Amino acid sequence: MADGAKISQTLYKLKGRVSGNVRQAFVSVNATTQLVDVLNGAFETDIALCKGNNKISVAAFDFSGAVGRYDTKLVFTPPAGAPVVKLETPANGEQGIKQGDAVIVSGTIKNAFTNKAILLLNGVSLDLPVEDGRFEKTIYMPNTKITTFRVMAQNRGTHPGYSALHTVLSGHEIDLINPKPF
Repeated sequence: MADGAKISQTLYKLKGRVSGNVRQAFVSVNATTQLVDVLNGAFETDIALCKGNNKISVAAFDFSGAVGRYDTKLVFTPPAGAPVVKLETPANGEQGIKQGDAVIVSGTIKNAFTNKAILLLNGVSLDLPVEDGRFEKTIYMPNTKITTFRVMAQNRGTHPGYSALHTVLSGHEIDLINPKPF
């Protein structure tokens, strides 16, 4: 992959090879990192790109502590005719939402000729009704430390449009044990 390669699809299959006795690699896209299995020296994963420049980093460690790293960037340009999707809530980087908390997922879709979109919640697809270019759905936070949200809409015969990827960090409750509160 050439540094700065231009891509017109928001989901991109990233493939690579790692030398040595490496079993997993960290793949980072902008500020989101995922752990990917390395089998027989090769890895592959789908990555979600945002409009414009996307910084891609792959890091791998072997049992002796040796580190390998590769950095590049991809430029995503949405194809003409694709819906423009904007995810408004939850805010990217929001913190302190706990497992089981109700969260409203909302936003807008422009240039869409559909009454349905797809919410990708940690990669799992959920139907999302669209009315007058707006969507809103209440979901309950899963039991994960990091939760990712992305919305996809597609017009018949065009490429899909995706929102930016929003990441929410779960909070932890703290209880003071010693000294005892007054």
